[in-house]
Amino acid sequence: MQHNLDPTFEIHGTVKPGANLEEIVTSPTDTTANFTKNDVVVIWSGTQDIGRNESEKAHQKIRNFVQNHNQTNVIVMNAPYKHDLEHDSCVNKEVTVYNRKLKKHLKVSDNTKIVEVDPQRELYTRHGLHMNQSGKELMAKKNCKDS
Repeated sequence: MQHNLDPTFEIHGTVKPGANLEEIVTSPTDTTANFTKNDVVVIWSGTQDIGRNESEKAHQKIRNFVQNHNQTNVIVMNAPYKHDLEHDSCVNKEVTVYNRKLKKHLKVSDNTKIVEVDPQRELYTRHGLHMNQSGKELMAKKNCKDS
């Protein structure tokens, strides 16, 4: 992402493979407490929660995070389809519902933007769960454009 931004931007990243949304939104609190409108927090999560039938909990965690961080900008990535499952699987159907509700719940927050994760299969690894390098690059460019 750094090479898509002006050199004056400073980037800090926290990656938590396999984490649910609660773990993701509670871990950066110390870092983000002093953020201002000149800063941006990007949250990309939801797949673990959707797969465990905990979509509503995930929505609530995101809404709480956005409300508690209204002093800064928040970009929320919507949940990607799981290409390791059939397109019409119950999990992918829930991804569609989750993303629609996410958009509805966060449209009232003026400090928040939702970035749509590109669903094109060729942007994902062979197993279909994670984005490949091209997909990650595309999403980084979307985030830089939207921040």
